[in-house]
Amino acid sequence: MRTLIDGVTPGIVGAITLAGWFLMLDVARGQPFATPALLGATLMHGAVDPRLAHVTWTLVVEYSVIHVTAFVASGWSQHVSSLRTPRPGSLPSA
Repeated sequence: MRTLIDGVTPGIVGAITLAGWFLMLDVARGQPFATPALLGATLMHGAVDPRLAHVTWTLVVEYSVIHVTAFVASGWSQHVSSLRTPRPGSLPSA
């Protein structure tokens, strides 16, 4: 259970950090949630023209699920990978 928590936590922190960055940039442009809506329209619905993607909560939530899942999977897999890496001093001397 500890391995799961240790891997998921950095993934969630990373997802929130990037989402906050997207929000900050979108608010500065006067279009809150435009980035996740555009990415959601592109990834989930195959939108190719960014001018046609309108901000809807459905698009934002669809992208957010993918966003958080990817970051959590990345954080967990990197943590598990680090557990398999030999620690200094654990290798036999030559």
